Amino acid sequence: MEWFVELISGSGIAHSILILALVIAMGLLLGKIKIFGISLGTTWILFFGIFLGHLGLHIEPELLHFLKEFG
Repeated sequence: MEWFVELISGSGIAHSILILALVIAMGLLLGKIKIFGISLGTTWILFFGIFLGHLGLHIEPELLHFLKEFG
């Protein structure tokens, strides 16, 4: 159980990948919500990422650089 707490609250590559997966999954789920027949779609991924960044979650700079170069 200690490894799970470290994964959630720690830093490292696994923590960064977990944050990215969480942002993408929650953004896609929120994108399915329609209000008055209008949905923001994948824009929610950006909004949820900004929200988690505001809460203080960050990803490792090395992983961020890799993802930018990868595609």
